[in-house]
Amino acid sequence: MTEDETLEKLDILLEVLRSQKDAIAFNRILELLKQINPDFNGKWLKMALYKLERDKFIEAELFNKDDPKANSIWLLSIEGSIFHGYIEQFSVLRTNRRLSRLQNWTLSIGTGLAGLYGLFEILKWFYHHFHWMHCLKFWT
Repeated sequence: MTEDETLEKLDILLEVLRSQKDAIAFNRILELLKQINPDFNGKWLKMALYKLERDKFIEAELFNKDDPKANSIWLLSIEGSIFHGYIEQFSVLRTNRRLSRLQNWTLSIGTGLAGLYGLFEILKWFYHHFHWMHCLKFWT
């Protein structure tokens, strides 16, 4: 499964959780997900729910660490209800990385050009103030 597919599945899971008014049981979540896409399975759902819980988008009530399917009831948190989705978040991150690289290159090129201009101005100043051409005639 690619990164984009995983992110899309996490977003689908969040949408299913948002569509529920109250807390929802593990088995009911799995049923709803399988209606959308039969590829969803309990193992993936368990990992996804733990990820969403670590990210503080959902909270577990009556959670049994030994058997999460036994009596876990999941509730969407406030952060989860206002989160726009993993795909959008990673899209923004990718765009920010690209912009950062572009800014770094632009800054590097600009700094190099400023240095060359400064060197040119110094050489021009020496040329006008010391008349090197006369010095060369003197030594020849």
